[in-house]
Amino acid sequence: MKPIFIFIFLIPIILACSSPEIDKSIEYDEILVAQNRIMQLHQQVGALKKKFYRIPVQMHSPVWIKHKLDHMAEINHILQNAVMTDVLTQPWPDEVKRAYAVHFINYRADPENPHEYGYLQKQEFFNLEELKGLFESSDVLNNDGWPIVSQSGEQADYNAWRIIISARLYDRAWFEKVLLPRLKKLSSKGKSSYLGYLYLKHSGNPKMMNKIIFEMKNSPRPWSQAGEDLELMEKFGIEFKRLYHLPHINLFPS
Repeated sequence: MKPIFIFIFLIPIILACSSPEIDKSIEYDEILVAQNRIMQLHQQVGALKKKFYRIPVQMHSPVWIKHKLDHMAEINHILQNAVMTDVLTQPWPDEVKRAYAVHFINYRADPENPHEYGYLQKQEFFNLEELKGLFESSDVLNNDGWPIVSQSGEQADYNAWRIIISARLYDRAWFEKVLLPRLKKLSSKGKSSYLGYLYLKHSGNPKMMNKIIFEMKNSPRPWSQAGEDLELMEKFGIEFKRLYHLPHINLFPS
C-alpha cells in the first residue's frame, strides 16, 4: 500500500492494527458527543453545497469563478480547522479522539481509491479535481491556469492556494510537473503570491517552511490566516502521530 498524505508535515502512516472492542472505561456519552460533532460537520458541509449549487454554473463568469473558489476553500477550511481544533482541545479520551480523526483522515486508504478516503480526504480530493477542471475549462482561468491577482483578486489567488496546499499530493505528478512551474512563472511576475509559491516549493524543508510561515503571519489578510492555519496543522500533525497507534473504535458501528 502506498502512503497517503493529508498535510505535508504529516509522516505517512502505514499500520496494520486490529479493531478491538471498545474500552469499557470509555463512557458512551463521550462517544456520543464525538458522533454528534461528526454529524454536525456533515450537515454543515451539506448545507453549504446545497446553497451553492442553487446558483447556475457559469464557467466563463469571473464573478461565478470567485464564488466557486470561495465555496471550495470554505469547505476545506471549516473541516480542517474543526477536525484539528477538536482533536487538540476536546476533553475526549485519546481513543475517541483517534476514532474521530480517522473518520476524516483514513490513513489506511489506498491513495488510488478515493472511495476509501476519510470524509475530509474526499472533500480535499474532489475540490482539487474541480479546481484542475476550472483551470482547463474556464475562459477566466485557462489563459494562466490560475486565478491571477490582477483579474480575480488576492482572495481568489489565496483560495486556490488554500485548496492546493491540503490536496496537492493526491496528484503529485501534476503538482510537481505542471503547477509548480506555472506558479513560479506567475509569482515572479506578481500575478500570484510569491510567499504561497515559496511554501509549496520548500514544503519538504522545515527550516524554510517555518521562515515562510512567520512571514505569512506578519502579512495582511488573507495570508496572515494561512500562517495561523499552518501552525495549527503542525500541532495537529504531532498529536495525530501520538494517537494513531491506539486501538480503533468505530464511531459508527454497523
